[in-house]
Amino acid sequence: MQQRTLAVFAVLFLIGCTGPAAVRETTPHASRIKDLDPTVVLISIDGFRHDYLDKAAAPNLQRLAQNGVRAQGMIPAFPSKTFPNHYTIVTGLYPEHHGIVSNT
Repeated sequence: MQQRTLAVFAVLFLIGCTGPAAVRETTPHASRIKDLDPTVVLISIDGFRHDYLDKAAAPNLQRLAQNGVRAQGMIPAFPSKTFPNHYTIVTGLYPEHHGIVSNT
């Protein structure tokens, strides 16, 4: 009786280990992609004055600036540190409202 019970449990265990049969997708991958919202890529170079791009030979950065939007300058939020100002740029909040006041 024990051998039969053990055999039944072994068969049930093996059946449980098998997964469902693979289902072939009939929908092409490209048709499942939804229309994506526009994506904004912000390029910020720390310590790079707005006029450096015109003074240096940086053809790739110049091409990006010509095909995108370029700020002529920036008035930093206080404290004028990199991470708090980046957070201010992307949220529109000043450091006293978003709480990030240092780089660390």
